Amino acid sequence: MISAPAGSRKTCEPTPDSIQQDVVRSRELPPHWVRNVRASGEVSLTRSQHTARYRAEEVTGTGAVPVLRTYIRKVRVTRPYFDATGDSSDGELLAEIPRHPVFRLTRES
Repeated sequence: MISAPAGSRKTCEPTPDSIQQDVVRSRELPPHWVRNVRASGEVSLTRSQHTARYRAEEVTGTGAVPVLRTYIRKVRVTRPYFDATGDSSDGELLAEIPRHPVFRLTRES
């Protein structure tokens, strides 16, 4: 589960999720989840009764392209949510970033 504590913002409902290396597999995240992560700059991921906290840094521009490409290729269930495909040009994937933000998660000690 993912929850994004956000200081003065209300915490959103946790979102089921599983982490695999550099790709976060999930259904489309609700807009309030993205707003909360942007506002707080952190997320807490819980899996099997273990919770870890991460700093969340939004990745924009060309830095997000390889992540989106990998995500679209590996997580088939998400493909209908994208206009681009895993074989699309970098420009077509860049156009997806406003609707599909990418965050770099760094584990806090």
